[in-house]
Amino acid sequence: MIKLRKMRDDEFSAYRQYSMLAYGSDLAENYGYTLNEAADIADNKLTECFPDGIETSDHEMYCIEFGVESAAQLVGYLWYKVAEPDKTAFIYDFYVFEGFRGCGIGTQVFSKLESRLKARGVEFLNLRVASNNERAKKLYQKLAFNVTGYNMTKKID
Repeated sequence: MIKLRKMRDDEFSAYRQYSMLAYGSDLAENYGYTLNEAADIADNKLTECFPDGIETSDHEMYCIEFGVESAAQLVGYLWYKVAEPDKTAFIYDFYVFEGFRGCGIGTQVFSKLESRLKARGVEFLNLRVASNNERAKKLYQKLAFNVTGYNMTKKID
């Protein structure tokens, strides 16, 4: 069983470390930053979105837990923001830990998320996926996401 639980302040530092590595690696690979530059950019983005910590933001950060209540374990993270006037939500980060991929957790998470968003009047769910992330693209296509454009970047020397 999957549960989306609001991230606690004491868990945010572990997420910050994960983000600096994962998002930083994505930035380095796709935009040509050094790993140190990319980690700084990733950390600055979190600081910008959560200036006073996790409880003071209009962004929503969840821990994904798998298993029965008494033995549930952390298996990933979900970060999104709802823009009520536009009836949209944007997923900033969705991550399932390596050992838990391929067993339906992603599908279950999106089912729960879509139910929550629909109850709030959200009509569109948006995200960005790295061009080299084939596994994620396959999941999103299975969940009926449509490609609406392509992000393209050129490094000017």
